[in-house]
Amino acid sequence: MKKGSSIEYVSENRAFTDADDYSMETELPLADCQAAREKHNYYHRQVEVLREAYMGTHELMDNGKSNYLEVLTAQESLLNTQLNEAMNMYNGAKAVIALYIALGGATDMNQSSK
Repeated sequence: MKKGSSIEYVSENRAFTDADDYSMETELPLADCQAAREKHNYYHRQVEVLREAYMGTHELMDNGKSNYLEVLTAQESLLNTQLNEAMNMYNGAKAVIALYIALGGATDMNQSSK
């Protein structure tokens, strides 16, 4: 996250909040958002590399230089990493929702529907 952004300013400026509890409620979801963002690039690159490895292993099998078990192992690694990437995206979305709620959003959903 860039220095000076409004969300970071809220988490660092104690004068903005009235209570330490409220500040803590915003700091934890903010940290989760930042962690998910940092992990995203790692998982994305890992998926790209494993996709290339899978395709290479499949090509080797087509040329008789590899067997089907090696292709399945490469595919399993790719699928596990894609699952990790999806879980990280899910956790990032949950953290954004938690941050939104901690900052006062969606205080009473029933009132807006009446």
